[in-house]
Amino acid sequence: MTAKRMTGKDYKKELQELNNKERSLKALTSRRLLELVTKYPNVDLPTSRAGGLKCNNIASKFLIDDFNIESIILYIEAIEKYLADKHSHKQTTIDFSDRECISEKSPDGKHLYKNNSIYCSYCGFNKNYF
Repeated sequence: MTAKRMTGKDYKKELQELNNKERSLKALTSRRLLELVTKYPNVDLPTSRAGGLKCNNIASKFLIDDFNIESIILYIEAIEKYLADKHSHKQTTIDFSDRECISEKSPDGKHLYKNNSIYCSYCGFNKNYF
């Protein structure tokens, strides 16, 4: 069975769908940026202007609507980085890789992984699970 060739109408429809998705993404990112600049007005934003740019300088829907999507995403990332640096809470991880083998078959309490397996041949412990 041969694939159907796209026609000019098909390309036009696909272009329209892409434009709609782009407008939707711009509206979504603009809303998020406005929310962030309103909530965190003193965050420094990347700019080529001398003297810098603070969030409160762009806290207007009309100003943000004039930005291109790339700039909006850049500003959102800058605010998120500021927040991550300010609140650098790290999730604690627990390493169970040194857990002793619970099988009575293990002579020394150590896991036995045969042929690069991830499972202990004695107790079935999965070394990648934890």
